[in-house]
Amino acid sequence: MNLSNMDLVVWIVMLVASVMNIGGSIYAIRRCHGFWRFAVGLPIPGLLVVGLSIILGVWREPTSHNLWPLEILVACGCGVIFVMGVMGLERWCVAFRKAKGTA
Repeated sequence: MNLSNMDLVVWIVMLVASVMNIGGSIYAIRRCHGFWRFAVGLPIPGLLVVGLSIILGVWREPTSHNLWPLEILVACGCGVIFVMGVMGLERWCVAFRKAKGTA
């Protein structure tokens, strides 16, 4: 397998994006409580499903996932947006309960 410099850059960028997405989810899991822990952890299996889909698709048909870097970036971006939304919703719910005096 002969990798050009651009191929190496793409591999490194995808690896960094995936690690940052998983690391952000793990940080959110450690910060949240109760149901929210489960919710912020959902992007991790989602990213694994995308990766497995790419691997199996390329194994069956080598040209089926020519845009795999885009697929990974979209999955990472969606995961980050989802985690940020869930953490914001959790923060809002906690503030709402404190304001009502039920927390």
